Amino acid sequence: MHQISGRRGLGITLALVTAFLWGVLPIALKVALQELDAYTACWVRMAVSGLLVGLFLAWRGELKPVATPSLVLLLMCAVAVFGLLGNYLFYNFSLQRLNPETAQLMIQVAPFLVMVGSVIIFHEPFSRRQIFGALLVVVGLLTFFNENLMLLLDSGSSFSRGVMLMMVSSVAWAAYALVQKKLLRTMSSMSIMLMIYIAGGLLFLPMADPAAILEMSPLPLAMLLFCCVNTVLSYGAFSESMNHIHASQVSGIITAVPVFTFVVMSVLVEFWPENFQAEELNLLAYLGAAMVVAGSALAAMAKKA
Repeated sequence: MHQISGRRGLGITLALVTAFLWGVLPIALKVALQELDAYTACWVRMAVSGLLVGLFLAWRGELKPVATPSLVLLLMCAVAVFGLLGNYLFYNFSLQRLNPETAQLMIQVAPFLVMVGSVIIFHEPFSRRQIFGALLVVVGLLTFFNENLMLLLDSGSSFSRGVMLMMVSSVAWAAYALVQKKLLRTMSSMSIMLMIYIAGGLLFLPMADPAAILEMSPLPLAMLLFCCVNTVLSYGAFSESMNHIHASQVSGIITAVPVFTFVVMSVLVEFWPENFQAEELNLLAYLGAAMVVAGSALAAMAKKA
């Protein structure tokens, strides 16, 4: 079983950094996807992130030959790679149909799935508080979609497809997160991310259109570059945080992601309404969003947290 360092303050700080960066990511990505297809956006993020992480590890002298891996290790690496790549791709497809606020609220299914996996795989504590939190998430999501329930039930609508794609993205991310926790026993967090970035850069390249990047307007291009830097910093902080505190605690903290999305989006709409548009929500929807965040935190965090 992976042993945490016990440096609780550092772990919490890294998890909060992750939450903020993931909170602003869909806002920037939504702008970039206005002029770029999902495959190319994924390829750019993977390729640039792989280059930056590779240079960083080389500078620290941590690029070392990999010992002959076991079959189990290879399988775990494959799950981590395809889990995160699937998360990236389906997230982009979903974001083309949903606004950033709704997308971030739906992705809260991922921490809940990590909680379930942590209980089953890592035997982490599970309490009635977590059961109540899980129920609160379900009720909160239904409350949030109170004005869009008919669209949600219409399998042919773009909105419904966006929600389903985000569900697939959540499952893929949960698989990556849980396997990554196992991989930390034999690999460093940065080495895991470099492996995923290199694999992603190679796998997405045949489907990408690099020439389209040269035709992007200044704002979407700037947002794309921000997404690349965001990817390195957020996943680096996320991976490292799991070295210091329990997976369930990390999942509990990153449930604050939608809060950062709603707040930052409100600020951008206030000062740059010509470039950013917020979702028009009623009071009941905001109440539902608060219930989802609160329920996710309760469900994801162990009793000790």
